[in-house]
Amino acid sequence: MAAINRSPFFGKLKFLSLNTIYPLIDIQNTLDKSQISGISDTKFKSDPTTEYSLYAAFGIKIKDLWRFRFHSALPTYSILLSDFYKEAMNENSICIVNLKGFSDTWVPRLTGHWDPIISNTSRFYEHNGYRGKKLAITLDNQFKNKCIVLADKELPWDENENFRFHSPNLNFTNQQEDAHILQFRKSPTGKIYNILIDVGMQKQVADKLLDYLAINEIFSIDEIFITHPHKDHYDGLWELIKFGIPIHKVWMNLPKKENCDKEIPWGCDYGDLLKLQSLMKEKGIQFQEIIQMNPKEPIITYRDDNNVLSILYASPPVHPQLGNMDTNDLSLIMKLTTNEIDYLFTGDLNKPLSNFLKDDKSFRADILKVPHHGTEGVAVNEFLDMVDARIGIVPAPAHLWCSERSSRIRNYFKDNKTKMYISGFSGDILIRHFKTGKYKIKTELEPEKVCE
Repeated sequence: MAAINRSPFFGKLKFLSLNTIYPLIDIQNTLDKSQISGISDTKFKSDPTTEYSLYAAFGIKIKDLWRFRFHSALPTYSILLSDFYKEAMNENSICIVNLKGFSDTWVPRLTGHWDPIISNTSRFYEHNGYRGKKLAITLDNQFKNKCIVLADKELPWDENENFRFHSPNLNFTNQQEDAHILQFRKSPTGKIYNILIDVGMQKQVADKLLDYLAINEIFSIDEIFITHPHKDHYDGLWELIKFGIPIHKVWMNLPKKENCDKEIPWGCDYGDLLKLQSLMKEKGIQFQEIIQMNPKEPIITYRDDNNVLSILYASPPVHPQLGNMDTNDLSLIMKLTTNEIDYLFTGDLNKPLSNFLKDDKSFRADILKVPHHGTEGVAVNEFLDMVDARIGIVPAPAHLWCSERSSRIRNYFKDNKTKMYISGFSGDILIRHFKTGKYKIKTELEPEKVCE
């Protein structure tokens, strides 16, 4: 399935682990009962893919590493949970075993295709930051013949939860980039509708975003909005399409060629955009451009009983009043209302267009995805006054947010006492919304100090 010692290729877990084919809730209930009674007749079966994948990716032989296994090359292998506990207790062993089951999870990237028949339980393995050969050595030294049963950490949807906003941290290098995930759930049992606003760069998608999607069980993408054609916003599309994750539709406005190609190689590249457009057509992915000049008459792109996502503004390459537009000013301005909480997504909105967009209550929002990574070209303060956000989300590396380039916007939000979340400091950001109107913000990191 993969060449030995190649780079790992599945969604990350915090512990090296083995997977079963049973749903997590069933296993957790069984574990809870067995810990009370000490007896269980439930059999857990495991597919062979995890064993093959560990050996293929890391050269790890399961038989040599694990004294007690829920695992065999035979798909029909099983063990009584009560027998497992008895053996583990008798030997006083500790073993790390993940008991989460997955549906249609990633298959190995090196197979070059998407087929859950090959594997519906494969994951990428990591422990304390180690992976590949280093992980194999670490496990050999520290975890040989040890065993403990763990339920995989997950964040199940609450009964009243109907929307999630994710801002995964793709700014862990010096490179600035945007990628945000919107998840809508119409009903507790209904399909989750997945939207991405921007997708970052290829390398960060390969290194982080694919793993993040897998961990959050996002196995298909309904729509992708590329706010504007700069590589730190669209380049990751190449990686998503190459990987094979199903994508239904992509929205992106193409610039004028002469304006775009001035920014080769760092920003816009017209030839690259045409090749990407051709690839989407080849893969059957819908592609659409959009012009929207009146924020008071937004174009609604998604709606359910509790959520409305719309495009407030999308400039043409040549603006009737402003002339040729900078690539940043092609940025879509989008608004989401979820349970009466408003988000505003502004791409990399620059000063000239933000000066033009005046005195319109349409831009008012509680949560602002801060434009332009907070750097010097960001929208004017008067536009930010119109938004009047209580919370700011900034996709920026720590060094960039703390630099002189970000001083105006940093001081603006400080003076306005706006609660700020900067990906370079907070890591991954997740906001969960409930029908009651409440929301919860969870960050991967909780920095004590920012820019001090």
